[in-house]
Amino acid sequence: DGCNLWVHAGCAKLSRDEYEEASAGDHPIYSKEFLCRTCCKRRCKKLIEALQKEDNMDLFAIPVTEQVAPNYHDVIKNPMDLQTM
Repeated sequence: DGCNLWVHAGCAKLSRDEYEEASAGDHPIYSKEFLCRTCCKRRCKKLIEALQKEDNMDLFAIPVTEQVAPNYHDVIKNPMDLQTM
């Protein structure tokens, strides 16, 4: 990524122990890589664009409505689509 800025551990609300674990590469969630918000957003947009290109049939393009699929939200509790992302 372009800017080489990193998220400040305090802004990410990491405790001192979490910071030490992340710096050592031992944290269960965070890695050594803390991208700035701009780079993170840019990376996410690229990923979503790549997913959109793969979705040739537009199955994940827009939110599913009750009109299209009755009871969909009874089965899928946390739906997600590429437009929402």
